[in-house]
Amino acid sequence: MRKLAAIMFTDIVGYSALMSKDESVALQILVKNRVLQKLALSRFNGEFIKEIGDGTLSIFQSSWDAVSCAIDIQNIVNRESFFQLRIGIHIGDIVISDNDVFGDGVNIASRIEAGGKAGGIYVSERVYEDIKNKHNIKVEFVGEKTLKNIDHPVKIYSIDTGAQELIKKPVTRPSEQAKPIKIEGEKKIRIPKVLLLLGIGVILLTTVGLLVFLLPKPKSKPIQQRIVVAIFENRTGDASLDDLGKMAADWITQGLSQSVDANVVPTTTVLQISASVSPPASGKQHNNYLSHLAEGAKADIMVSGSYYLQKETLQFQAEVKNVKDGSLIYSLPAVTGSLQKPMEIIEKLSSEIIGGLEYHFRSNVRFISKPPNKDVYSEYITGMGLYSQDIEGAIQHLIRAINMDSLFCPPQFELAYAYINLGEYTRADSILQIINRIRERLSPFESHYFDSQIAYLNGNWAECLRHLRLAENISPGDWEINYEIGFLAVNLNKPGITVETYAKLDISYSYQSTTDLGVWRIGVLTMALHLLGNYQQELVEARKGQQYYPDWLLLYADEVRALAAIGQVEEIKKVIDKCHTISSRSGNVGDVIIEAALELRAHGYAQAAHEYAGKAVEWYRNRTASVDVREYLAFGFYISENWEEAQTEYEQLAAEYPENIDYLGYLGALAARKGEREKAMNITEKLKRIDRPYLFGQHTCWRARIAAQLGELAQAMELLQESFAQGKAFDINIHRDIDFEPLQDYQPFRELLKPKE
Repeated sequence: MRKLAAIMFTDIVGYSALMSKDESVALQILVKNRVLQKLALSRFNGEFIKEIGDGTLSIFQSSWDAVSCAIDIQNIVNRESFFQLRIGIHIGDIVISDNDVFGDGVNIASRIEAGGKAGGIYVSERVYEDIKNKHNIKVEFVGEKTLKNIDHPVKIYSIDTGAQELIKKPVTRPSEQAKPIKIEGEKKIRIPKVLLLLGIGVILLTTVGLLVFLLPKPKSKPIQQRIVVAIFENRTGDASLDDLGKMAADWITQGLSQSVDANVVPTTTVLQISASVSPPASGKQHNNYLSHLAEGAKADIMVSGSYYLQKETLQFQAEVKNVKDGSLIYSLPAVTGSLQKPMEIIEKLSSEIIGGLEYHFRSNVRFISKPPNKDVYSEYITGMGLYSQDIEGAIQHLIRAINMDSLFCPPQFELAYAYINLGEYTRADSILQIINRIRERLSPFESHYFDSQIAYLNGNWAECLRHLRLAENISPGDWEINYEIGFLAVNLNKPGITVETYAKLDISYSYQSTTDLGVWRIGVLTMALHLLGNYQQELVEARKGQQYYPDWLLLYADEVRALAAIGQVEEIKKVIDKCHTISSRSGNVGDVIIEAALELRAHGYAQAAHEYAGKAVEWYRNRTASVDVREYLAFGFYISENWEEAQTEYEQLAAEYPENIDYLGYLGALAARKGEREKAMNITEKLKRIDRPYLFGQHTCWRARIAAQLGELAQAMELLQESFAQGKAFDINIHRDIDFEPLQDYQPFRELLKPKE
């Protein structure tokens, strides 16, 4: 058959050299490339034709689909940066025969790709003519090239992938389980970042969320579990189909060996061991075969199954077991298809098993209701890898994973927290409502996790902690669950629980460069130690963390906090001087200076605190005047008691963002400080009348601050307690909030500050 098509060739840059250097890494890259390309093709109506060594050939119905797909692929590959691709595209006549394509158009596309740049996309003039009017595509003319074995010069154009955002296009061929989600929008209300600065606990509250499903588990030791895939049992009654069992075992083995972090027993070894008990018949004899295979292969995990035939429909069933105790890790729903296309069924079966075991090695698949297949898992884990650096990119991958399989719940849990992180609480709630529709399908572990998310979104920290503890009962010793228990405990002013919980864990477990879990643990632990008054140990933990995360200035802020508490003013200066020399991954020098000013003031070093507040003002004055910098500058004026400058800044910010509660709150506190009681009361009444979802006690806490500045101590305490009931987290800022200074000698406030457990 002859037709016009857009032809796309790709190849992996430097693959041959990598293959000779490290074959296992090269094979992993080959599999990763195959997976992400097939996912991209499904989004842009592409058809995967074949692999050619480390290259691929695909076709599309239009130039626009081909270019969009190429941009999507390059953006993903370039962002992950562990390998690079060249891509070439041409549109021309092709001949389709025996699932392959031929013709001059194919040859031209191949030559264009071969002359391309690493990480780039080269296209022919015919493709350029089709896409040149697309406003979001940047194209440069490379030149007229003479291509090998092509009898005429070809004009080549380069597409600028560096300036592109991912082109978002819905999956056109979702799985049968796919239920595309609709996310309700909401009006964003700006939250001042300066409030997130005031203590890593608050940063964690909005940024970390509950990460039980989010992070791949760091490992103190590499996992070397041994997996064996048994020959699948033929229950069709047709001996001519015996080879399908071997084909399934071999295909799954190949996929696992290229994907999972484990030692996979080769198929040749399985066949050798199987020969002594062949054929693997049904019933007791088959169980004997499985036992013999597990023992002979010295396996820790076994994949086994059987296949059936009903008319022309072939059905495979499979399960994954722990060999040591015989427990079921997970079983798969039946995979069915046409007897005439057995490899399509085996490929799908392999995908389901690979995805489930990949997830098993990063988490615990026993505790989820449904494991993913490898394509869903690839989207999910890609999104998780972007979470810290590119949350919008992470969201797109999570949505793709959900659309591909709505019954695999972890992407939905993490999408909800991504929206919480962005302050888009209505969207987060819409995701939780989607999960609620399949509540009966959730595992007990997932049910408690879901309930903890609901409680978290409602600001009910105590209920959230309760459900996390119930989840921990199901998965005792789970590092991340216990991490979250400690996190929630410190936000309930129960820092003793945090320290006790973390003491039970192997702390070296978290010091792994592959995730940010370690640095978050340090932030929670140092805050808990500070609330307990154990400043020396806080100092030890902060400095230990800097050895592993030297480019996180927030850890230097933790160190400064401890030094301020013990009055080491000169040491603070040395730390801040060092911070000026660090290229920071998180936080900046201004953060550290403000931390010094707040903590020195809280611990009675007023003169030094005032000096550092002034230094903060100067530091932010020298930055480009973004909204964030203006917030920090205003706060610098505030803590340096430069009330007039602070008022000017907050009035301008409030005029630009009239719905922002914090700007209004600062203006109310300033009025109270200046003796403008009527103005302060008018603002507190405005705060009282604010009625919208997801306030988390923010407006009420501001009323407490204003009341404290007006000298109404009992009213301030009542309002502060009310804010906690509305969802305000107890955090490290309470003891050092300069608006609460009138309460410092007030006994109810002193009792409030005492750790509860």
